[in-house]
Amino acid sequence: MKDIMLRITGKQINNQSTEDDGGVEFVTQARMYRKGAATVVLYDETELTTGVKDGVRAMLRITDDGGVRLKRYLSGGRGNSTIMEFHEGRRYESFYHTPFGVLPLEILTNSVENNIDTVSGLGSLSIDYEMALKGMVDGRSNLSIEISDVPEGFEKTKNGIFPGVSEYVGYVPVS
Repeated sequence: MKDIMLRITGKQINNQSTEDDGGVEFVTQARMYRKGAATVVLYDETELTTGVKDGVRAMLRITDDGGVRLKRYLSGGRGNSTIMEFHEGRRYESFYHTPFGVLPLEILTNSVENNIDTVSGLGSLSIDYEMALKGMVDGRSNLSIEISDVPEGFEKTKNGIFPGVSEYVGYVPVS
């Protein structure tokens, strides 16, 4: 496993135009490894990003053929997991587990742009998709993921967080 920096940017896209209406950004340390024809990234989310007090673990599996699978589950294996699959031109149905209950989830992936290097596992990924949470949300989104080496001068501390970069750097508007 390799320590990496992970930047995830999510934007909602207005269906009346191609312009986005803002977004959020999450930067954290993560661990990455190659398994067969896939890059696997493991990271922790926090209460601020999930609404769950004890945190959520996430596993991102990016296959060399363009498929992406995001699995989110409660830390320590408590409870059910939410799985989101992204394959260009395909529809995926699942359930989205929240602190307030379970909602039926449907995802239609418009495009997946995979620029992840198959040797180093570093690079970027962009996913354009439409998501419907029955009775709550129906919209188009863009998810951008950047996987990079830990910047020079950063060392891992005892608690696994790089100095100067907390596990949760920020959920801030993207300009």
